[in-house]
Amino acid sequence: MQAQDAWRESSGQAWVKLQAQTDAQLEPLGRPALERLQLQAGERVLDVGCGAGQSCIELAVRVGATGAVVGVDISEPMVTAARGRVAQAGLGNVEIILGDAARQTFEVPFDAIYSRFGVMFFPDAVAAFREMRESLRPSGRLAFVCWQELERNDWAHVPLMAARSVSPDHPMPALLQPGQPGPFYFSAPAFVQQVLGAAGFKRVNIEPRETMIQLGAARDIAEAVEYSMQIGPSARFMADTDPSLKPAFERALSEALRPFASSTGVWMAARSLVVTASSS
Repeated sequence: MQAQDAWRESSGQAWVKLQAQTDAQLEPLGRPALERLQLQAGERVLDVGCGAGQSCIELAVRVGATGAVVGVDISEPMVTAARGRVAQAGLGNVEIILGDAARQTFEVPFDAIYSRFGVMFFPDAVAAFREMRESLRPSGRLAFVCWQELERNDWAHVPLMAARSVSPDHPMPALLQPGQPGPFYFSAPAFVQQVLGAAGFKRVNIEPRETMIQLGAARDIAEAVEYSMQIGPSARFMADTDPSLKPAFERALSEALRPFASSTGVWMAARSLVVTASSS
């Protein structure tokens, strides 16, 4: 299954189901990129890969009632959830679009583009960022957060290795293989610089960050195992394995996550890149 297909199907459905836990895990990681944009009241912002809508709401608060936010995502389950969430929040300045940001055209240009782990899945990254750049004003800004290498992200690597120990001959999903669009596609700063430069972006800055995150907002190992069975690299690896292996996967995950458990939850290292650039 290709990266974008996964979001349209199983990954998108799991994200909606575990929306609160996933947002709690990712919000601290997306905040630095959000701060770098220095949004002002009245500005117009595009949220690429807006997911279930939390980041759209945060952006809307920052630009105020005179500003506007457009969220775009390829996952129908997540777009449906985002629209419901925005409606519940009573925000009239947010529009959620089901579509591909790499192919979407917008009549009104944006002051800024933001993304929280939503830009690493494009089959043609240069073309996608070129399209996004063309949707910005001449003075437009870009800020996004993406993952560093899989091996440097304990929250992803530890559960995945535990799952692989149960079924070592099972192939790795394409979106987790090196050099393929997927969660860790933008892990190398030099590659990110190359893509953005080829797309025409200027003043590219890449800042590595390390944060301790509460895996799936899990309060104990059982909740962390349940989360890892449904979201993340381990879940993708297990998705099409023999269902009878589920108890063995659960045991392996429980054992692997045990060293990270504390009285305050299951905390693991997350290493990301905060990327900023300008359209001119």
